[in-house]
Amino acid sequence: MKHTTSAFLTLLALLLLALSGCGAIDAQGSGGSSSIPYINKQGVILIQLFNEPGFVYPPINAVPTWTLYGDGTLIIRSSADNLLQQTHLSPPEVQQLLDVVVRQDSFFSSTRPSYGVAAPDAGATLLTVNAQKQSKTVRLLREPPTGRPVDSETQHVFAIENYLLHYQPKQLQPYVPIGVALLALPSSLRNRPLAWPYNDISLSQVAAQECGYLTQQTPCTQQTSGMFPVYGQRSQDMLARWPASRPVSFAQNNVNYTIIVWPLLPDALVKQPDGTQGILLTGANAGRKPLVSGPGSGTP
Repeated sequence: MKHTTSAFLTLLALLLLALSGCGAIDAQGSGGSSSIPYINKQGVILIQLFNEPGFVYPPINAVPTWTLYGDGTLIIRSSADNLLQQTHLSPPEVQQLLDVVVRQDSFFSSTRPSYGVAAPDAGATLLTVNAQKQSKTVRLLREPPTGRPVDSETQHVFAIENYLLHYQPKQLQPYVPIGVALLALPSSLRNRPLAWPYNDISLSQVAAQECGYLTQQTPCTQQTSGMFPVYGQRSQDMLARWPASRPVSFAQNNVNYTIIVWPLLPDALVKQPDGTQGILLTGANAGRKPLVSGPGSGTP
């Protein structure tokens, strides 16, 4: 009888231990519900919110609102000062975000290219998800007002946007990019702006190689080749002097220019299939534009 009781207790203990182990696996999201596959690499975008500019000039934007990368890097644009902050999420935290977006709100089940209500002069937000061996982008217009009947797909995509915008990660710190992209536009401003402080960077050359991306006041004299990057300490000095991607006026060689400085994000330094690196733009001529170097750009 004693041997029987001892054997029973041993079997019971082993059973409880096995159940406990299963519970630990489920708590990490890899037991009862399988993990959502994604590319775990630096610079690979998993989830992104990227605003398109509305009725403003210049009508392009190069700084997303919210981006999660495959290595767990999360970069958020502050709504208060437009500055970028970053943190690093653990694999379980990445899985939690993917679970909400892909499973709970069924992003890949959405069937329309855009959702919401169009508003005059207002831009849209691009919601992009790359996971579960799928890649998809939808445009989010203005969210329908409370009380207005909406279909389930609309409810889900705006629930994703609200979830991401209200997500509160721990230990956010300023994002320090490896470099910046410099946008230069010839300007007809009559007031005399400050002199451009970097004589080894020709604003006329920068404007010429970028002119095809925007409607210019003067016609393009050469084929567009790409965006002009600046690396190293000089790029940090530019961001410190002209933060938040605000347009600033300068003059060089008796020509006025509007310049904008965009911090380079991790995906800008990932080589594309053609071997180039590029900065992603929304708005006019949206897409990934190659980075080209020149005098004064430094090295990455």
